[in-house]
Amino acid sequence: MIFIVNIPPIIEYKEIEYSNIKELDYIIINNNTSINLINNTREELGLSTVVRTAVLDVSAKNKCQHMYEHNYWAHSGGGKDWWDFLEESGARHWRGGEILGKNYAGDYNSLHIAWLNSPGHYAVIATDYYTRIGIAECPNGDGSMTSVVHFD
Repeated sequence: MIFIVNIPPIIEYKEIEYSNIKELDYIIINNNTSINLINNTREELGLSTVVRTAVLDVSAKNKCQHMYEHNYWAHSGGGKDWWDFLEESGARHWRGGEILGKNYAGDYNSLHIAWLNSPGHYAVIATDYYTRIGIAECPNGDGSMTSVVHFD
């Protein structure tokens, strides 16, 4: 199992506990590009930026893992809803949000534009009370890449 973690020193970050996930070829938790694009959009809207936290990275990572194991790509599937992952990680699940991306081949600008063009995903990005963010990328069951972003 390989975990790639690359967090710049300017982001306040805590150690992530990986002991509770099952084996997967790889999970990437280094997508600062999407977080920067989200924060740029939030600033343009006059909102505060969101801060990356380990608890939401773990939540997003576990959601990626679950979608991979149960071969689905949706906010709910395999007997779980997206907020279950927030709750299990210790995040503030009662006010959280999730956005998903798939088949973007590392083109984070196109992925971000797709999120902004989706009313539901845009609403999550533009929600003023979100203060924290976590993100993970992993292979989907069909070989494509999936991005999971959790907010609270």
